[in-house]
Amino acid sequence: MKRSDVEMRHEHGRSYPAVNIKVYGNWRSVPLPLELGSGDGKTCTTAPEFNRDWVERQHPDTLEACWQSACESAVESLSGEASECLGRPVEVEQVGRSGGWLQVRGLPPLAGWDAVALARWAKWAGWCNAARSAIPADFLLNVYHNLFLTEAAEVERKETPV
Repeated sequence: MKRSDVEMRHEHGRSYPAVNIKVYGNWRSVPLPLELGSGDGKTCTTAPEFNRDWVERQHPDTLEACWQSACESAVESLSGEASECLGRPVEVEQVGRSGGWLQVRGLPPLAGWDAVALARWAKWAGWCNAARSAIPADFLLNVYHNLFLTEAAEVERKETPV
């Protein structure tokens, strides 16, 4: 990575390095079923009933809350990892019209960055890009765990004789 690869945001006459975290895809591009992990040599996935039609039948406000939760979780995680990755205490601020940038304060001026500082920035920017790419799948995991499984448990409870 070169200094010219570092994106800068300008605010009140000062420049700060920043990473674009806008999500351009959507959850419909994520293949279903989702893989939930593995145990005993078997891969666990979401239930077959958890599909696009089921998701689209949910209330838009509820889906928006699940989307916002996935976004907030990614930003919190990246903010928490920034100081460790960048090698010094920094403040990460979500900025932009729709919060699509993570701006970092507390770093020296870009002109003074050496190869180590650029490598640290590249590593953190890579984490940001990976987190951004994972948001649609994280959204679906939120929907699955917080809506689908709750609904399935309620249906099972109603159908189970007392």
